[in-house]
Amino acid sequence: MSTVLFICQGYTPYYGGAENALTATAENAAKDPELDVHVVTSDIGGRLPAFEQLNGVSIHRVSAPKKEWTRHTVKELLGFYFSVTKQIGYLQTKINPDFIFAHFTMPAGLAARKWFLKYKIPYVVVLHGSDVPGYQPGRFKLIHIPMQIVARMVWKHAEHVVAVGHPLKELANKTWKRDISVIPNGVDLNIFVPLENKEFPDSTSQIKFALTSQLIPRKGIQHLIQAISMLSEEHRKRLKINIYGTGPYKTELEKMIDSSGLNEQIQLCGLIAKENMCQTLQSNDMFIMSSLQEGLPLSLLEAMACGLPPIVTRVGDVESVITNNQDGILIQPASPEEIKSALEKVLNNPSIISEMRDKTIGRSHEFSWDKIWRQYKELM
Repeated sequence: MSTVLFICQGYTPYYGGAENALTATAENAAKDPELDVHVVTSDIGGRLPAFEQLNGVSIHRVSAPKKEWTRHTVKELLGFYFSVTKQIGYLQTKINPDFIFAHFTMPAGLAARKWFLKYKIPYVVVLHGSDVPGYQPGRFKLIHIPMQIVARMVWKHAEHVVAVGHPLKELANKTWKRDISVIPNGVDLNIFVPLENKEFPDSTSQIKFALTSQLIPRKGIQHLIQAISMLSEEHRKRLKINIYGTGPYKTELEKMIDSSGLNEQIQLCGLIAKENMCQTLQSNDMFIMSSLQEGLPLSLLEAMACGLPPIVTRVGDVESVITNNQDGILIQPASPEEIKSALEKVLNNPSIISEMRDKTIGRSHEFSWDKIWRQYKELM
């Protein structure tokens, strides 16, 4: 039996797309009788136990500072790295891994590199976006050059480097010219399923759109609010946007919604527990994503698996999943006018929802997590 170790600063029940992707990958790996699967992650500021087993995965949590259940600050990421490296001898004895998957270049990849230098354990680095220099130039502008230096150090010793999308691979190659594999994110088809006997809206009923996202400017929700404010009163009355998530941009979004007079049309619903997400999605008719930058969002695949045709921006690897006007509607990022036109298209012809639904579901099934894990296992 081989022992596989996954390292990441967050793991279920922490909220985050990449962290949820890690959880799904680890749990699928744990279904393999040939593998003993472990995770090293943060205790989220002491909120979670130091050790537990969930769904066949042994989870080791190191003490690390953490304020929120969502985004990490640079200080918190460094805290996790130093906590792992401080305990690396103990963890090596406890786990004795044969192979490591590090999710994010920093801090997990940096910790895996330390493991490799000390114990010669091979590792793979999985790039999710914010760990690639240049991905968020505004947020990480001041540390761009140090990020490049660290990324080269980590990627140099990695057995493989994996990006979750082709645009992310291209961006990473600007920092380091080496072979980078592309393995997309996936969806758990045992959890995310379409509602049977779904009732579809008609030309007079309200159409409900789900948006699952961190509340940060990069998700482009400000452009969605502007687009809805541009709709006719008749269209606005038939529209409901349910936004699931939290984040530092919440107060600003509340102000925008209130000042635009859209409190009836847009609702900030807060975080939804993972076990309730499928039912929550099923209660909506379509999915909408106005993001300015992504890899391949889990939220998109999960909504599609639940039978929600998406209106989604042409970012990251979205166009490798969605064929425009067949299993979804593609729009340009940062374009309230295109969002408005897409919404009007659906409001004027709600039959689009039922016409796209089967293709949307079928496309999502190509990204099941068991298929995705098999691609990762080939790298071991």
